[in-house]
Amino acid sequence: MAAIIAPLQLGVGDLLGRTVAQHQPATLAAVEGVTHTEKGAGLNLGGIELPGHATTILNIKVPNLLSLLAYDKPNAPVRGLDTFPKADRTPLAWATRLAFIGMVGIGTGLVLLGVWYWLRRRRNGPGPEDRFTLIALATAGPLAFLANELGWLVSEFGRQPWVVYGVFRTANAITTAPGLGARSPDSRCSISASAR
Repeated sequence: MAAIIAPLQLGVGDLLGRTVAQHQPATLAAVEGVTHTEKGAGLNLGGIELPGHATTILNIKVPNLLSLLAYDKPNAPVRGLDTFPKADRTPLAWATRLAFIGMVGIGTGLVLLGVWYWLRRRRNGPGPEDRFTLIALATAGPLAFLANELGWLVSEFGRQPWVVYGVFRTANAITTAPGLGARSPDSRCSISASAR
């Protein structure tokens, strides 16, 4: 089942990536680690630009692939983070990129594990039961959960400073209404006063 379902996730990821490219270009720049606008932007496999550093570390770049994936044109320009006003780009670009790398890395590993298991099972009968395979399969569940959580972080970090991208800022969504916290100031109980 994993060998069939996990590759389908690649198609869903591609569709979501195209949507982000069209509607949230600053998020795309943060997710893909594009600092400066590039015509025919390459896809960064790995690679992170740490805060305060100008160089990208641990990166392999596939020429023109990001432009092709995002806009169906190998020479399409992809806006870099530096083209957006500082107030309109995520202050957590590095964290967005790290979460994205983790999510994609785990997802790719799970796809490979499913295919590998399926191939071994076809060749060897009921299924491989060696120690390595069993450990890999046992860790697949928690890793899938972690990939899901990292995807949520990519979404939340990437859209900052917006609640609704380009329309409603996070700073404007914060309320000062009393009684919404986990602990009310006038209560010794850990439940808010409004919940009682």
